[in-house]
Amino acid sequence: MGLNYVAVTYDAGKPIPRFEKASYFNIYYVKAGKYSHGQMLSTLDIPADQLVDQLTAMRIKRVIARDFAPKSMALLRKAGIEFYGFGGGTDAAIAAYTRGELSPL
Repeated sequence: MGLNYVAVTYDAGKPIPRFEKASYFNIYYVKAGKYSHGQMLSTLDIPADQLVDQLTAMRIKRVIARDFAPKSMALLRKAGIEFYGFGGGTDAAIAAYTRGELSPL
């Protein structure tokens, strides 16, 4: 498995928010079942279509959030980005992903 870039919605240590309500995304680098934190992406006041464009430009192939609005799901699908639902914290979400416990929605 090559290097994957995974974005996880983030809100100051709280359970991860909805895709559209996230203030930030934690960007993780995942390779061979291990992950490391890469950078933080601010998403304040960015409409969903522009956010998907920005994620695509960053080579993000997977997004984890608590849930997604139908419009966001359609935009992510069109961009070829897989998306996963998870209700816990950011670190727990990426750990569950690397263990293969999450399935794309």
